[in-house]
Amino acid sequence: METRYQLNGLILLYAYLQRVFVHDRVGAGFPGAAARTGPDPIPGLLDGVGTAIKTFDKDAGLSAEDGKRLLETTGSARSLMRAHLPRPDAALPEQLASVAAALYAEEHVNNGLVHLGDIFDPEVADQFRQRIPQFRTQVGVITGYVGKVTGGEPLTGEENAQLGSWFTNVTGSAAHIEQDFQRIEQYLGT
Repeated sequence: METRYQLNGLILLYAYLQRVFVHDRVGAGFPGAAARTGPDPIPGLLDGVGTAIKTFDKDAGLSAEDGKRLLETTGSARSLMRAHLPRPDAALPEQLASVAAALYAEEHVNNGLVHLGDIFDPEVADQFRQRIPQFRTQVGVITGYVGKVTGGEPLTGEENAQLGSWFTNVTGSAAHIEQDFQRIEQYLGT
């Protein structure tokens, strides 16, 4: 397996873990949100995958031991994502959490692909670097929506329409999540 595929798998895995992390944090900010019981596994999983990305050796790739550990992390991430799949009939707090999580994850994928390009192909890096402002804007907008609603303010009609459009995209793309995890496993297999 080419090492660039391994790094791509790490980037996707990190984005899915980030998606769960953001979903939980946004959801916890709403009145009446259930309190977490027990330790949160996500920060440790994020740290492990983040370290693998930062220390990735483009020539050597992942060791068999690292590959095995990261495949275990992939199984955990898959289970966590299954528990966080958006429901089409979700109430506003769940819609906000699902959209915020997906937009943050997309930003992480884009930033990861810039990193991958910096290592393997500068043209790819430049292509994805040009998308950074778009993702920052989207993340800023959804963060503003979450802030309004958790602060007790209603969204405007235009804001509700934008949220609805994003939420439709998130629920529609949920069918592809399992394929992504299969791809991650393929890419991380050493």
